[in-house]
Amino acid sequence: MLHELTNGRAVIIRVGYLGHDEGIDVSLPTALGIPVFLAVYERADAIARYREWLPFELASNPDARRQMDGILTLLILVGQLNLLCTCRSIDQTEPECHADVIAEYLRSRIDELA
Repeated sequence: MLHELTNGRAVIIRVGYLGHDEGIDVSLPTALGIPVFLAVYERADAIARYREWLPFELASNPDARRQMDGILTLLILVGQLNLLCTCRSIDQTEPECHADVIAEYLRSRIDELA
């Protein structure tokens, strides 16, 4: 998805399927992987819980913060990236994945830095 910054520069963040696409793995067991939410809750509720959980995890888990900062730095340097997860279907029929939440967070950070 193209995201235009206030300074006219654009960044592209895509979400794809780990094992089919190339990019950055944000699935478990990485620090940004979705915890047990998908095993316990329906998909939409699990994603909503991840959206609420992520800021607290970034504030309290140095590994998660380091991974997110690395992804943000790469996005700034390269201008585009693919976030990959195993819960995103190859044909993109699943409505949303926790990687979409990470993409939202990255877009908000990019806007803050622009």
